[in-house]
Amino acid sequence: MALPAHASTGLLPSESESLALQTQRILILPTRALDKVRLMQGTFGPFRPARTCSVPLWLALHLKRKRKARIVCPDWLSVDSLKSSLRHETTSDSFCSLPLHYPSIARALIDDASDDIPDASLVRSLLKDLREARQAKIMQGLSDVNCWHLEMSNISHSELCELRPFINRAFDDLKRLLP
Repeated sequence: MALPAHASTGLLPSESESLALQTQRILILPTRALDKVRLMQGTFGPFRPARTCSVPLWLALHLKRKRKARIVCPDWLSVDSLKSSLRHETTSDSFCSLPLHYPSIARALIDDASDDIPDASLVRSLLKDLREARQAKIMQGLSDVNCWHLEMSNISHSELCELRPFINRAFDDLKRLLP
């Protein structure tokens, strides 16, 4: 569903992913004691083994790569939760509630911390099915669009970035047609 470069006016997928890495917080479980870390985003720590703490996703991935922490899998990324979300997407007209940057967060966690995600291969498959179901629902919503109302609650940031140029152009064309 990606658009050509000339039609894109929003963030690129890589920019959206970078934004998610910087802003999204996630729980980690340190594997060893570490002092406080002072960063532009704030001070994190001190880190103690067996005590969870919340840090930006990029820091969690960095600590994971250095084997200084394990990542606590978010509840919404569990197999049961994803199956429930997929069931909701395929049986309901509304979008299920997921984190704003769920595709970027999930991709980063599966790529760099798959050993911390139970049933990572099944999670990857469910995420693919979920994305396809949401894209189909978005396309259906766009085919039903009118110039007075369009409601798409709970779509992710990357889905919004993909749609923004099309929606802007479509609404501009609809406004021109009105007397």
